[in-house]
Amino acid sequence: LRPAGNHLVRLSIRGSQEGALADDWAAVFRTLTVLEEIELEGRESSAAFWLGLEAASGESETTVAGDRSPPTCPRLRSVVYELTCEMDEATLVAAVGCLEYREMRGAAALEELKMAYHAYGEPELVAEFVMLTERYVPRLRELVKGRVSLDREDW
Repeated sequence: LRPAGNHLVRLSIRGSQEGALADDWAAVFRTLTVLEEIELEGRESSAAFWLGLEAASGESETTVAGDRSPPTCPRLRSVVYELTCEMDEATLVAAVGCLEYREMRGAAALEELKMAYHAYGEPELVAEFVMLTERYVPRLRELVKGRVSLDREDW
């Protein structure tokens, strides 16, 4: 945790987020609206993280002039996570969808997106990782203005 005055700008969670639903993550983002950096380390898929960020991003208020205020966490610039599980397509679909939605709503693009997976090196899982990387990383690179890395380390 790194506070800035009365506001938390860096959130680091290590350990299980098992059971954390998109609604749980949305509540986190609604509460910690000035987050700039998020770092997660755990054993689970992170689709709920992205779905929660997207849900919270859609809840900004309409101003008197009829314009929408920026989505929650408008200064979010870095998302880094390290998971001890296989990468799943649902997480990548959710990440792309969330970042596209936030871009459409006027949020600044992330400057860094790092996803690291530690998993068993079974050939079919390695092949799936390669296929998913080829399918989703090009779009993620379009949505993130800085570094995008998607890594897999076998046990």
